[in-house]
Amino acid sequence: MNRRPIVDWRSLTVQMVLSLTALVLLTAAAVGLPAIILIQSQAERQTWEQVNKGVQATQALYQAMQNNISDLATLTAQRPTLKRLLNEGEAATLTDYLRTLRMGTDLDLLQICASDGRPVATDGPSVETDLCGPASITGYYLLATGDTEQMWFMARNVIIDGERALGQVVSGIALDDEFARQMRKQTGLEHTILVNGEPLASSIAGGATSYSTGVQRPVDASLAGNTNAAELDLDGRPYYVSLMTDIDPAFTDAVALDVTDMVSAERRLVALLSFSILLVTLFGSLLGSYLARRVGTPLSRLAKSAQLFTTGRLDQSLYVEAKVREVSQLTQALENARISLQQSMTELRQAKLWTDNLLEAINEGIITLDKSGNITFFSPGAERIMGLRQEEVLDRHCDEVFRVADTDERFSRNLPPPDRQVKSAVVLADGRVATLSITGAHLDGPRLSRRE
Repeated sequence: MNRRPIVDWRSLTVQMVLSLTALVLLTAAAVGLPAIILIQSQAERQTWEQVNKGVQATQALYQAMQNNISDLATLTAQRPTLKRLLNEGEAATLTDYLRTLRMGTDLDLLQICASDGRPVATDGPSVETDLCGPASITGYYLLATGDTEQMWFMARNVIIDGERALGQVVSGIALDDEFARQMRKQTGLEHTILVNGEPLASSIAGGATSYSTGVQRPVDASLAGNTNAAELDLDGRPYYVSLMTDIDPAFTDAVALDVTDMVSAERRLVALLSFSILLVTLFGSLLGSYLARRVGTPLSRLAKSAQLFTTGRLDQSLYVEAKVREVSQLTQALENARISLQQSMTELRQAKLWTDNLLEAINEGIITLDKSGNITFFSPGAERIMGLRQEEVLDRHCDEVFRVADTDERFSRNLPPPDRQVKSAVVLADGRVATLSITGAHLDGPRLSRRE
């Protein structure tokens, strides 16, 4: 048993729906996908621009910090009270004075060195490095503070009383977690101090230890605008990182921007665009399906109605409601053809009926044979003469039906040529013998050869 396919892929409606759906989908994809790629690229580029601006601001802040610490060292060295206390040798009082001075600044360390290079007073953490050496120590240094190492910026200025040098003032600031958090407040970006690739301080939650657990991935330098850029995945949060290596050879500041919100917004935008493409595709498919059915359904009905022509059912009017002009024109043309064909069939039936009546009224028998001698027509007159019905003789050879009396000669051998007449005695169905006058004629037709 043959099953009808669920979807007839050869159907005009199905092909139109699929074609329109594919066209809408390709159009939406051709417009939407470049838009998504462009938006992603622009969003990333703008984000990297924000990072690069933060890097520029950070460079300016580092320069301002250096100048500020150097200026504080100079101002401290010029204070008369400091000179007096240093001349008097009051170390405890001098330490208290330094504490008072440091509390009013951003300094983490103040130290007074005597002219012979001995530390006289210090306020701040204890570092395991002699800061009172003869050489200038202005710059960045990695100093041990207790059990840890920290990056420091140190500035020194000579204390001069008249014509005599009393000693030196050493001022410093630690580049620790607090320093990184202060930089974050001013730049809006995260900062991590790296020495030889190892983080020592960070403003990121969890500090330097947290930063070291992140996974870095390289990025396109042309997109980032920086050859020292990378992406950092830290505890499931993405960061754009730019490594500042031009502050000082001693360390690197990793400036990072948390792009979680940007990535989420980008994903929402991509999802929105994808949904829009899907919605447009769905709407276009529905519209295409409607248009395809508007054209295909009337045509399908017309095809079914036209199939009735082959069965001879021409009495049913071809009416198909269609809102497409070409389909309406086709419907009207088929209806006109149906009417014309119906009229022709009516005329043919009338002609056949007239012919049948004419043959019924003729007493003589009319028989037609094909080229092989088989009977193709047996008129009512022939039925009356031979005592046989047409159904009994059709498609039988004439020699089987007409048996020549008193001889074995075949009946077909006595058939006359066209327009000639012969007589032949044959045995009828009831056994009687009758003499038939046979006249030959030639008929042109698909199965007709001669008539007698």
